[in-house]
Amino acid sequence: MDIFKHLRTIDNMDVDAIKDETFFKEFSPFMMLKWYAAVKDPKRILLVNHIVNPMLFELHADKALLYKLFCCCSDGSSKQYSWIKRPKKVNVDVLRMIGEYYDISGREAEFAFKELSKEDLLEILDHMGYDEKLRGKIKKNI
Repeated sequence: MDIFKHLRTIDNMDVDAIKDETFFKEFSPFMMLKWYAAVKDPKRILLVNHIVNPMLFELHADKALLYKLFCCCSDGSSKQYSWIKRPKKVNVDVLRMIGEYYDISGREAEFAFKELSKEDLLEILDHMGYDEKLRGKIKKNI
């Protein structure tokens, strides 16, 4: 299956492409949803989330109709698609340090980590009084 071929046909609003038996067999609405909304165009994301996303599971058996709904979300121009990467996992030692410093839970430490700069984290590390081995390990992961 060539996902980019499918994306190009939808971008070109080629409604009849789904009539091709090979194309129809290879077309995966679930995978298409992941890719089709992975653009930097806010209008596209809005359209996909309001038109296709709510109907995906209700109409999963009707691939042709879902394909046409995807075509409705296109503005007729080609887009650049990229996979949305998972956020980087935060090191457990860094979270533990933040939790100890602010006396908060692990989940709260994850939220705090997103708001703290590298300089803030290094300053916290200096205040914690850890031994050199643990300091080095945490500093490497900041």
